[in-house]
Amino acid sequence: MIEAFNPATGAAIATYHAHAPAQVETRLAQHCAALVRLAALLRAGRDTQARLSASEMGEPLVEAEAELGKSALSCEFYAGRAPGCLADTPVASATAYGWWSTHRSAWRSR
Repeated sequence: MIEAFNPATGAAIATYHAHAPAQVETRLAQHCAALVRLAALLRAGRDTQARLSASEMGEPLVEAEAELGKSALSCEFYAGRAPGCLADTPVASATAYGWWSTHRSAWRSR
């Protein structure tokens, strides 16, 4: 169980069930695959979306096309790096050695 606390009062405000590591990895893979599909859709519809964006916002067509390309690249960047970005990270502490676990959103000491 994971408990969320109000930092001002220390009172517990919610309790959550932790997911098993396999569940986390499966969902992460699904989200990464969705980002890759989104990048492909952005590229496939670039001309149409760029014209729409240019007409709605008044930006030059070449800038709208570049923005769509940048968005597709960002999707692929995070899809490829999400597992590393979300991995448990060792954290030095004056009181203990611990790590920040993004999977469980909690600080744990060894």
